[in-house]
Amino acid sequence: MKEVLPLAEGWSLSHSGNPLPAQVPGCVHTDLLAADLIPDPFLGVNEPAVAWVGQGLNYAATSGSYRRGGARADRPGLRRTRHRRTITLDGRELGRTRNMHRRYRFDVTGQHGRLEVDFASAYDEAASVRALTGERPNVYPEPFQYIRKMACSFGWMGPTR
Repeated sequence: MKEVLPLAEGWSLSHSGNPLPAQVPGCVHTDLLAADLIPDPFLGVNEPAVAWVGQGLNYAATSGSYRRGGARADRPGLRRTRHRRTITLDGRELGRTRNMHRRYRFDVTGQHGRLEVDFASAYDEAASVRALTGERPNVYPEPFQYIRKMACSFGWMGPTR
C-alpha cells in the first residue's frame, strides 16, 4: 500500500532572505499579507502598491521559494502565482513545470528530506518567450499571452509599470 502524506503544513516562503510562514495551497500575496508586509490588495486601490510581488521586484531577487523541511513527501504538486517552477527534494531536481493550467506529480516514494519549490518571475519568463517568438497580439498591457498562466495573475487594474 502506497503511503501519501499531506503537504499542507510546515511550509515557509523565502522573502528578502528571511523565511516567513506559508500556506500551501495558497499564494505569495496571502502569505505576505498574513505577515503584515503588504496592504490588502483587495481593498481600495492597494493593488498597484503590491504589484511588485507579481513582478518579482524586491521579492527574493525576482524569484521566490517555498520550502518544507525534513518531511517525507509522496505527492508534491503546488500552485502559485509564479510561473516556472523547479521542484527539488534534498537538492535533487525532481522536475520543472511551465504551465499552471495542469497538475504535476513526481514520484518520491520512500524518499525523505527538504522539499523545495523555486518560482521564477512570470515577467522574466514572458520576456524570454517574447525574445524567441517576437511580438504576439494582445489587447492588455501585461505579457500573459507569452506563457501558460491565467491573465488575471498579472492584476486587474491595468498597467502598473
